[in-house]
Amino acid sequence: MTAATRIRLNSEQKRVLREHHAAHPEMTRQELSKWAASAFKLPRPLARTSLTDLLKRQKDDTECNPLRKASHCAHSPDLEAQLVLWINRCEELKIPIVTGAAIRHKAEIIRSILLNKATPTTPTVLYKLMFSKGWLYRFQQWQGLKSRRTHGEAGLVKTTAIENGRRVLQAVTSLYDKKDIYNMDETAYFYCSIPDKTISKNRIPGRKKIKKHLTVAVTSNADVSTKIPLLFVGKARQPLCFGVKSAEELGIQYANAAKGWMNTELFTSWIERFNERMKSEGRHVQFPVTSGQSLLLSR
Repeated sequence: MTAATRIRLNSEQKRVLREHHAAHPEMTRQELSKWAASAFKLPRPLARTSLTDLLKRQKDDTECNPLRKASHCAHSPDLEAQLVLWINRCEELKIPIVTGAAIRHKAEIIRSILLNKATPTTPTVLYKLMFSKGWLYRFQQWQGLKSRRTHGEAGLVKTTAIENGRRVLQAVTSLYDKKDIYNMDETAYFYCSIPDKTISKNRIPGRKKIKKHLTVAVTSNADVSTKIPLLFVGKARQPLCFGVKSAEELGIQYANAAKGWMNTELFTSWIERFNERMKSEGRHVQFPVTSGQSLLLSR
């Protein structure tokens, strides 16, 4: 016979259960257990002893992670609170300096500060703290912290600047139909790169990153009714994969630059061809450019 799976409520569910019990004191334990099973979609009602035990523990779970099913007793609440405040501040400022080593070092600094203004009983607790890798792991688990990669260029722009820019852009583009508003963006395709994360039993040494790449320029109008053929920019004048054929013969747009990135000459040449195409179609279109593209045109 298979043993029944243990039912554990998280902090938020415990809080809701206690509030419901306080609001409906006339409910029996059996009725309350059935209500909890329905409200929290449990596989079966809570056992009477488990329910009674939960109601007896009138602990405030408001500071806990609401999804946690077990409580966390901090050895030094002040230290952890200041450490979390520092991590949150770094996140707000979008400063990607928070590593495991940085957290442990910051914890040492906060402990030194707290020791200088501690009560007679506090130093014993603080001195006992060992900021080991195990402590770091548990601290991250309880605080819901993860190691995450930074991505994109969003950290370079302030939120207010984004909102103002959107309003200006909407005002300018409102004069054109969506089919007549075009935009180009560039992305790098690192075709020789290998994964830098893997799942294995043992640690695998990393390899030198291969930075061979192609720049791909993607252009379309706002309603995506017209997609301009991709423009590829590489380093080689005649890539080996082309053989003896030209890019035109292969049906692609390809250009080369010393570093494989878009430059003034290539962008100017491309925008002139785009302009000729729009003229031949008898169209007046809008083509907003980024700050980087405007610099290329102004050089």
